[in-house]
Amino acid sequence: MRASWLTAIAISAFLVTGCDGESEPEPVASEQASAPEPPKAKAKAKAKAEPKQAEVEVDPLAKARRAAWSGDASAAAKAFGELLDKGSPAWGGFAAAVRELEPAAAEAALAGKGTTGDRAILTSELKLAADDAEGALAAALEARADQPDAAAALVARAVRAGATAPVSDAQTDPVAALVAFVKARDSRSARSVTETAEAVAGWRAALLRGEARAGWGEVDAALAEFDKAIATAEPMAIVEVNLARARLATTVKPKRGQTVLTPVQVSEWAHEAALAAVENSAVKRYNDAQKILSESIAKSLRADLLADAAGVALEAAGGDEAKNDDLRAVLAAAALESGQPSVTLAQAKKVSPDSPKRDEVMHLSLWAAWELRDAESLKASGDTLSGPHGLAARGLYEIVAGDIQEGLRALPTSGLSEREFVRLALAGAEVAGGDARDWLNRAVRHADRTGNLGLQVQTRLARDTATRRHQPSVASQTLTELSRLVPANDAGAALGYEVAARRMLLTGAAVFPEGDLPPVVKGWRSLSEGQTVTAEGPALNGIAKWADARAALSSGRGKTEKTFRDAVEALPLYRWGGMATGTALDGSQGVPYLEDLAKLAAGEPSEDALGSALACHEVGHLVDRAVSDASVGRDLLAGMDDETRKALLDASALVRAGVLRWHAGVDAFPVDAFEKLEAAEKAAASDSVFSSRVIPSAPPALADIRRVNRKLSILSYVVERGNIHGLVITPSSGAIKSLGASRAVMQNIREHASSLRIGADSEARSSHEGGNVLRKVLIDPFIQQLSGHGWYLVLGPRELREFMFTTFPEQAKGLRWLAEIRTVAMLDSAGRINVTTEELLDPERFRKGPDILAFGKPAILEVDGEEGSDEAATPPGKAGGKAGGKAGGKASTDANGGMNEPAQVCTSGGEPSVNLSVAHRFFDPDFRETCVGGDAKLANYFELAPRARYIHIDAVEATARGGFEFGDGDLELTTVRSIPLVAELVIVTADGSIEQQQQRARAFLDAGAGAVLFTGWSVPDGVHERMLDGFWAAVKRDKRISRANAEGRDSLLRDALLGEDRDDPGLWGSMLLYATP
Repeated sequence: MRASWLTAIAISAFLVTGCDGESEPEPVASEQASAPEPPKAKAKAKAKAEPKQAEVEVDPLAKARRAAWSGDASAAAKAFGELLDKGSPAWGGFAAAVRELEPAAAEAALAGKGTTGDRAILTSELKLAADDAEGALAAALEARADQPDAAAALVARAVRAGATAPVSDAQTDPVAALVAFVKARDSRSARSVTETAEAVAGWRAALLRGEARAGWGEVDAALAEFDKAIATAEPMAIVEVNLARARLATTVKPKRGQTVLTPVQVSEWAHEAALAAVENSAVKRYNDAQKILSESIAKSLRADLLADAAGVALEAAGGDEAKNDDLRAVLAAAALESGQPSVTLAQAKKVSPDSPKRDEVMHLSLWAAWELRDAESLKASGDTLSGPHGLAARGLYEIVAGDIQEGLRALPTSGLSEREFVRLALAGAEVAGGDARDWLNRAVRHADRTGNLGLQVQTRLARDTATRRHQPSVASQTLTELSRLVPANDAGAALGYEVAARRMLLTGAAVFPEGDLPPVVKGWRSLSEGQTVTAEGPALNGIAKWADARAALSSGRGKTEKTFRDAVEALPLYRWGGMATGTALDGSQGVPYLEDLAKLAAGEPSEDALGSALACHEVGHLVDRAVSDASVGRDLLAGMDDETRKALLDASALVRAGVLRWHAGVDAFPVDAFEKLEAAEKAAASDSVFSSRVIPSAPPALADIRRVNRKLSILSYVVERGNIHGLVITPSSGAIKSLGASRAVMQNIREHASSLRIGADSEARSSHEGGNVLRKVLIDPFIQQLSGHGWYLVLGPRELREFMFTTFPEQAKGLRWLAEIRTVAMLDSAGRINVTTEELLDPERFRKGPDILAFGKPAILEVDGEEGSDEAATPPGKAGGKAGGKAGGKASTDANGGMNEPAQVCTSGGEPSVNLSVAHRFFDPDFRETCVGGDAKLANYFELAPRARYIHIDAVEATARGGFEFGDGDLELTTVRSIPLVAELVIVTADGSIEQQQQRARAFLDAGAGAVLFTGWSVPDGVHERMLDGFWAAVKRDKRISRANAEGRDSLLRDALLGEDRDDPGLWGSMLLYATP
């Protein structure tokens, strides 16, 4: 029937056409294109002997694709034309290249290529593109025998474009019916020919009918036709149909009751079209798809799809060797938005220096460098860029380098895009400490101006995280704002889950829906209901273990302490800063432990209950520590293998981007991204930095704490939901209490710290009033439990560890201080409490080194090597590091195999400071090393510190990161942590801010020191010297470190006999102790 009029016209044409997949292709062997392997810089002897023929050659198809992507259509057509026996990929590339040629060149290229039908179809398409409807019709008729369905579709297109078709009965002839169908004004006028027109098979006919229905405003009917076309799975069908779908979504408004197409669908269709276009080397169609995809992601947030498409296209264009900066710029931008900062940095390095895209990509690279905390790349950006972007790069570099305040001051206030200001404000908030809320309010304002739902959600979630503990009303208001952003349909479900979990952290209760939820959401629902978790999946482990502990507590069976301790270790409370995931659902922001504390407080204070409560408090301590680390710019991963570190930060960025899309309702929960992150963390666990200094440890079992520290009372404080909560554990009892609103207490803490500093700096004595208020709030509620116990270990927020509790007056009038009746030390977490007894330690650990190792004011030394080299700062055992002297400081062996005393290393004879000189009165010259002047260098620290019993650092300037400026380089805290110590005590009387001193103390504890005694603020000359005199005297009498610190105060007070009253906590309270008393 179809041939009734197709055979009436015979047009001879010897032209090849584009294969539409509706003819039977000849079977060919599949050949995978492969990129060339780069030659190695130096070949081994065996490799040199191999002939050149053994080298991997570039696949011919890959070479043809590169010609197409280079823009040389003639070369591409020639290359693909020689490979038509390779099957559809070669024909698709050939056809795409021919479409880019001038008519005469196209005709010449087509000569003799493909089958008659293929040539005719492609010729017809070329004529249509050139507005030659009659020529298109004639060419289409040439294909009637080989590809009747494709020919029919092109005939219809030609007639619709103006060609004159022979008369035929549209009621009986499918081709005539198809022509009538596409020329109809609407579906009603096409009704009589619809059934016959639908008899024409093939993707081209289905696409044509779909386009006609789209023109009539029939969205659902058009989609049905497009579905038929796409079902053929032909590469060019995938390209053309998905582009038609995307155009339908963006140009046709659906009628009432019809399917509403979303931006996400547009992005997905454009992505599929782009990938298929790459497969067919159809560069022009790829560009069409990329344009639609780029425009759609502002609302769909699916930059990951654009990054994928651009990455595939760039690989086809030659990968690293491709000369396509436009494509690199697209990939760099999309990769940054989709959580692939390393890809962005890699593309920035490949863009030509003189490229018009250079500045654009360099701007992107600075944000990627921040995501990876890449100081080297940030510095390079700062040196290269000018204007606001240069300021941003230099400010962020200063922050990464440790100079937070200088970095924040350097950040620009204008000249960036709203999106860039969101990035900048979030970066500032991360390190701004108490000013974080101001930075986050800026971030919210900039995000609102972008109209980007993902950014609006992201910035508000960050503000909730920053304000939940100390400003719960602000957090509550923020969650209410987030709830208003949640769409009423299923697209808002994910954000609803996140808000519910955060409500639970804020108030202790939340409602989670039933149904098919992501496993991690099911975990939170079980936690809220007091049930164990049966779901399995990534990001779930910590929540599942806490739910198990809560269920065990609710059962009343007891023995919950170990369950809670296991849960603490399972929570990823280190995922902050560069490792943040952007969600509370993974447990990285803690759990609602106050409800568990309340239940524990209602029962008897048994050892199991108190141990469980200590584990609950530890969650608060570890969150506080994470926030503190972020606020001072500490890089938790510093010192790790570069590849492992980068893998962790890349995986974290990928999770953040996936979570953002999930929150916005445009993608599923990022299971794959979380699995990659957990795999990266598992791999990193083999690195001692990550396993011992990043992953938190649970508190020791309370039975072990009491067994080893028989006199110890623990005073633990956490701030949560705007209240301060206390836990006291004594050798015989304990109590759990809520101590009231934290706002007033935190203000009292600041006032007391300020008073102590003023007292040390002026003639006026420190006021006791702030300390009196704090004693009433923090200690007096537990007076019944603490009565008769005098050895205190204080655990609490960083602000509470800026002074010792010994500076509190015993009573309101301040006539006597707690220092006179209590021995006190502090720690930042219960996991540091010592439970190792002396008999378990190596008795020879000190014999190989000095009793005391002291470092004083250094002389600036010339360091061999290139400028900026950090070789001198590399500790032994690290790549490129030096071991120090050959034999200096090492113990020798006598004839009987016994250990001789170590040889002296620091022998320059430089004059030690007064604080260091004190130790000379208590330690024999043969058993001390005093490294000052030219001896105050890194090599001596690396050589001597691991073997020293006591270490004292004084009169050494601080680096921006809080380390120490030695004569031959900086001893950064990252390096301190990397060198294991056996020291019983480290003393730091070198100047530094309280934040720096606290970070130093933690670094030495991380390295293995048993205790750290450090100065919290400056005092008049002679005060610390006098206290150290009493301290060392007590140490030599075998007093415990905490008791020796108290006797240092007693030594200072003896000056009263000489008429000098120094009984001021602003003076003796300046020595702070981190230790287990």
